[in-house]
Amino acid sequence: MASRHLARRTGAIVVLLLVASVALALFLAHHYRLGVPQTLVTVLVGGGAPAGLYLAWATYRDSRSDAGGGENLSLTAVADQLARLVGKQWEDEAKVRHLDEPSPLPVSWIAAGSSMADAWDVLVTLATSGHGWPAPPPSGTWAVSPDGLAGSGRDLLNVLERVPTGRLVVLGEPGAGKTMLMVGLILDVLADRASGDPVPVLVSLASWNPEKQDLLNWMASQLIIDYPALSAPASPGEGESTWIDALLAAGLIFPILDGLDEIPEIIRAQAITKINGALRPGRRLVVACRTEQYREAIDIGANVHAAAVVKLCPLDPKSVSAYLSAVGGPGTVRRWAPVLATLGTQSPVGQALTSPLMVGLARIIYSPKPGELAGKLRDPKELCDLADQAAVESHLFDAFIPAAYDTDPIRRWTAEQAESWLIFLAHHLRYDTKSPDYEWWELKRALSPFKKVNRDETKFRDEIDLLYVRPGLRPWTHFKEADPGPSSGIRFGVAEAVTTAWKTFLYSISGTIAPLLILTITDVAGSAMGNRHDLPEDLLNEGGFYIVFYLALFALVALWTGLQSVPSNLALAASPTGVLARDRRAALTAWLAFALGFGLIAEALTFLKFVHGSTWVWVTAGSAFGFVFGVMVSSAKMAWPLYILCRGLLTLRHNLPWSLMRFLDDAHHRGVLRQVGAIYQFRHIKLQDRLATRATGRRSLVQPGSPPL
Repeated sequence: MASRHLARRTGAIVVLLLVASVALALFLAHHYRLGVPQTLVTVLVGGGAPAGLYLAWATYRDSRSDAGGGENLSLTAVADQLARLVGKQWEDEAKVRHLDEPSPLPVSWIAAGSSMADAWDVLVTLATSGHGWPAPPPSGTWAVSPDGLAGSGRDLLNVLERVPTGRLVVLGEPGAGKTMLMVGLILDVLADRASGDPVPVLVSLASWNPEKQDLLNWMASQLIIDYPALSAPASPGEGESTWIDALLAAGLIFPILDGLDEIPEIIRAQAITKINGALRPGRRLVVACRTEQYREAIDIGANVHAAAVVKLCPLDPKSVSAYLSAVGGPGTVRRWAPVLATLGTQSPVGQALTSPLMVGLARIIYSPKPGELAGKLRDPKELCDLADQAAVESHLFDAFIPAAYDTDPIRRWTAEQAESWLIFLAHHLRYDTKSPDYEWWELKRALSPFKKVNRDETKFRDEIDLLYVRPGLRPWTHFKEADPGPSSGIRFGVAEAVTTAWKTFLYSISGTIAPLLILTITDVAGSAMGNRHDLPEDLLNEGGFYIVFYLALFALVALWTGLQSVPSNLALAASPTGVLARDRRAALTAWLAFALGFGLIAEALTFLKFVHGSTWVWVTAGSAFGFVFGVMVSSAKMAWPLYILCRGLLTLRHNLPWSLMRFLDDAHHRGVLRQVGAIYQFRHIKLQDRLATRATGRRSLVQPGSPPL
């Protein structure tokens, strides 16, 4: 709230300065009887300068305050601030995902079996006598065998504490509730956390390329996007350059790694090796993965070392029955009766409703919603008429989006519009970025050209899979190229600018002297041929022009180099809209700085009579050139300019709405998307895959009516 109030105050002051300075410029123009061109220049340059200067100073001020006095903070204080932010973030997400319901679906688990994990006595021996491990807890704290790890609901933290090494792998089938279990674990760890303890953070492994990055460096880059304040310089005594590096080095980050199965099979074993290499004695770790993919890694000798392994169980029929009957009046049980009778059987609907994902979708689709007329309620009995489990799951996925948008009182978007846009996003994630993570700064990949492929979905998927195993292709063909991420705002770094000035001084001198030498040679040659030239006057006029121009241009280059990312306040929650707003502010500030800078250069050159012609023409041209130049150069440091261009083009093609971030935020609150820091994901990867098989307004690589994935 404080930062929002400060932003409003800054905006109000900028507007006030702009209005006041424009009024003063108009008064002076009237008083001195300036013509229309001169008046325009006075208003554009003189009127906007005070507001621009204040905006630049406010940006620098915010960069100092946002750092929160980082040089005076201790590592423990930074960890505690991060813990409060992570807790607030996941508390909000838990509300959106309805994890705080009075009677949620109880997810249970058992030990995965001896073939999936290291022997229990190996874990005990390592934790009691291994080098670097802390002193063992009181007797009876650890489980005596893997069988003591079985549990359900909110027992996962207790299970983790019963593992001697504090390392756990959670396995489960698609839709079994792994991610929701990780979110609950984070909240439970934070509730029991003491000051200075490690901070649990959830990261998705889908975008990690273990061929090029080790685990800790990749985590640092991901967490800086979510929490930009962690990129601020650490205190001198910490021994690390930034706070995130210091936190990772001190073991104050408790990694909870989700989606190990999203890493291509050919490099999944290498990813596990990198995870093992990043672990230090006594550091806790939790990894979530699909059962089959983890078993495949074990078959080739790769497993998370010194970790216990548990496996999620199918839902209990009684729990499912109670959950589906909990919403609605007395007629709810009667409506659900045909479906409830199939629970626990081998019927298609009975098999489908064994995972939290499918049960949750069924309740959303068929339970009455506020304001919904009874005659419009869908009858869950239709699930009993479907041929097999895959048909039931496909039916639930297809009915989910219309159900989520069916009772919108504001009617911002129709269900048909929302479904079309979400289908496009699913295509974008699957075929453009090949990742379940929607990062707004990667939207430009949605404009890549597509070739029309006349083949069915199965053949296309086979060809996609060949990208990971085809001889001669490197495994990282799955991953996108490393592009600059979003900026956190800008500040002026004096040290960076001075360094640039020193390194480029010779280039600047050469750029100034070269025209003077050419001018001297020309005049000497002309004098030898009988032409009379006043060399000192030429040097003064034309040489002075080059001196002023090159030094001013050099100053702008140094200014741009000095513009660095601003670490955001650690009290600000990580969100896609917040990251977008910071990047937008940085881009707009850069545009204004370059427009004013080039406008002032042009005004100086005309004032010193180095160029001839109308002042207002040169200043207008210089400002326009500076603005365009700022747009072009800022695209290298900020992601917002290119995002705006791509969003506009995709909107004109009716692929996405103009208010894209508002639409995504709304979809998040409806439960269609989930938020992990600065990224969005579909509610489940299977929902994304199902939508990706359907036709979209863009030329599709798949055929309509494709079978479910």
